Amino acid sequence: MVGLLWADVPSGFPVSGTSRACKDAPIGLQVTGKLAAPLCTMGYVIDGARQARGPGQRGKRGSFHSDSYLTLYRTHFGDMQWMHAMAEDLNEPAEETRASMLAWGSFLYRLATPDEGEQLRVDVPLGTVPQVSKWFSGSKREWTARDLFATRQGRVPEAMIRDIAFGALLHLAQDSYSASHLARKFKAQDAPFGRIAGFYTYPAQKGKCHTPDDSEPMAKDGAWWSTPAGMAAVEAGSQLIAFRKDRTKKAADVEAWMLGSVFALSDEAQGATAGFDRKCTRTFAIAM
Repeated sequence: MVGLLWADVPSGFPVSGTSRACKDAPIGLQVTGKLAAPLCTMGYVIDGARQARGPGQRGKRGSFHSDSYLTLYRTHFGDMQWMHAMAEDLNEPAEETRASMLAWGSFLYRLATPDEGEQLRVDVPLGTVPQVSKWFSGSKREWTARDLFATRQGRVPEAMIRDIAFGALLHLAQDSYSASHLARKFKAQDAPFGRIAGFYTYPAQKGKCHTPDDSEPMAKDGAWWSTPAGMAAVEAGSQLIAFRKDRTKKAADVEAWMLGSVFALSDEAQGATAGFDRKCTRTFAIAM
């Protein structure tokens, strides 16, 4: 559960340009499941949105594209939006977004797999891990999985780091079924997972447009879980959990499965858009 939630408020430590009140405060989700410095954490979320959606900036490639920024900024408004199955930029080809998602998913599974022969070490520098090295190439090159998932939280057990990584993988799969993150086609031949028709980029959206689709699964009537997207999200999660329990499954097998199922692209996949106009009307029809 910590891993599932971590991707929304990744742990981190302010690096520069921060307010005096928060400059020494670790922020984000802790391994206890609680937010560190909640006011500072939410303050950074608000600040990131303000900068990414400012005048003349809306939807364009912003400044949150280097490891001098909090992971929180990069995952929501910058070059790591693929962590939520979203594109880095408007017009980014769907193949590029999908490639980043697969690289991240592969890294997470190789951390989480119970196969000791295929496991990534939790203490290896991320700058040397092929799947993710380009996102950790500067001041965070020496970061490890422990630094990424449990920044300055002491000696967190290795097993917990691996569980958090697996939770982050489930988060990626689940977010890819939110209609405010991307568009999917659910034609009969695409069952049960559908095919991705196009990704959205978050800074180009208004928050009020994005939120309703993310909230649908929590509605009291539970209707979303009977939709093609809801049933596919459950199936994707159950398959990933089964793969992790099945010690005969190799990481390459799981990566191939992700590529051909949860991350499969439609033949007509388009470059990234906002997904909504300023009145929150959908601009990308989802074919059923």
